Amino acid sequence: MCVCVWMQLSEMATELEDERELATSRLTELEKLQQDHQEAVKEIESLKMDVRDSDCHCKICTDSFCSLAQNLSSDSTILICPECVYDLLNLLFVVYLLWIV
Repeated sequence: MCVCVWMQLSEMATELEDERELATSRLTELEKLQQDHQEAVKEIESLKMDVRDSDCHCKICTDSFCSLAQNLSSDSTILICPECVYDLLNLLFVVYLLWIV
């Protein structure tokens, strides 16, 4: 009976070591994900600042469209590139759906 208890303790010690290794691995992975998340948040904030500081109304406009928009802005004409129109229509549709619910 003593040998049986010793074998159970040995198995439990092995399982405990495996669980510790798994926990260490998961902790390392979590720390990496947290670091990646922090870097992504910083990049998003940086991009937000770039958009706010930009003379153009959006970042997805082509350079030629943006220069055209800037040249024509003196006559109070608002130009929006096709990509922005599409995004704006999608946003308005979502707002409409939320409003009717």
